Amino acid sequence: MRSDEARDQNTSMTSSGIGSSSVRYVDQGGGYEVNVLSLTALLIRRRRLLVSLAASSAIVTAIAAIVLPRTYTATASFTPQTKRGSTSSAAGLAAQLGITVPNLDGSQSPAFYADVLKSREILSAVAADSVDLTRDGKSVRVAVGSVIGEGSDSTRRIASAMKWLERHVATDVAQRSGIISVAVTTRSAPLSYQLVADLVDELTKFNLESRQSQASAERKFTEARLRESRDSLRIAESRGQDFLQRNRDYSRSPELSFQHDALTREISFRQQVYSSLAQAYEQARVDEVRDTPTLTITDRPAMPLEPNSRALVIKTLVAAIGGLVVGFLIVVAQEALAGARAITTSRAADEFGAMRGELLADVRLPSQVIVPANRGAPSPTLADRPVSQAANGSDQ
Repeated sequence: MRSDEARDQNTSMTSSGIGSSSVRYVDQGGGYEVNVLSLTALLIRRRRLLVSLAASSAIVTAIAAIVLPRTYTATASFTPQTKRGSTSSAAGLAAQLGITVPNLDGSQSPAFYADVLKSREILSAVAADSVDLTRDGKSVRVAVGSVIGEGSDSTRRIASAMKWLERHVATDVAQRSGIISVAVTTRSAPLSYQLVADLVDELTKFNLESRQSQASAERKFTEARLRESRDSLRIAESRGQDFLQRNRDYSRSPELSFQHDALTREISFRQQVYSSLAQAYEQARVDEVRDTPTLTITDRPAMPLEPNSRALVIKTLVAAIGGLVVGFLIVVAQEALAGARAITTSRAADEFGAMRGELLADVRLPSQVIVPANRGAPSPTLADRPVSQAANGSDQ
């Protein structure tokens, strides 16, 4: 019995792929734990494959980094200028009337300008512009779409250039200072410089036009409200004048004094509203025609003098590590597949041997096929069965 158990255990270990040339697994209560020593031995045995993959990946990456053209990055940074006052004219008027209106102008946030830089409005304007490049020793002016875009006509080239800019334009917002940085990377230093300059110029133009448009709309609104306020003030003043003409000596009557005070308060209120609207109207007229820059440039675009670093060492190390990881996965997969094949072959042989023995036994004793559970014992009769089983047998 002990020899059979030992033989079965050896067969199980062999069929599980646990040999001197495979990764050893230790049974841990229903699970398996990899034997580190066996895994280390496996890696040492397959070291040539691992080293070859790591070296090949590193060499290919280094050659690609050296062969590919160098790139140049041009940068610029700026901060948006806030409007005079933290609230608009309408909000200031509401504040004078005792109504608190929060500042909801999100167009002054740095994140807004960072998103606008990569908007369709800005990118389409830059893609449709032209840049000065040097070709064959001569300075020529070419369209941006023909340089970075592809297509058979100008419309397709501009659309392609917009997609290219969307991928290669990088923006960043400093959380503490609110400074916005924009960078463009191309294979030409003059092209990178001019693209960054165009982006800043188009953003300045967009911001100026949007503010002028907003000021124009605010002027029209304030102008209409100013006319209404002027009419209301005139009506209140006429009522006060009529009251004084009818009641020259109103101070002796409490009722007339109360009416006089109410008319005076209404006239004073209408005058305050009219004065605020008049100031807002004049400010809107000034803002509508204001053409001063709305961005404060903290780092002007400059021509990049040196190309970007190839980062050859870092790229080579990363490629080598990636090759080692791929080699490790290949080695483990091959060992697991070899173990699975060994397990399948061993189990199939054992099952085939057991089934063949049962088939031969059934062929030699056909009666045992009918009652396989009581081999070697006589088949019970209906009288020998229990009453319930006999009844079920008779019904069947």
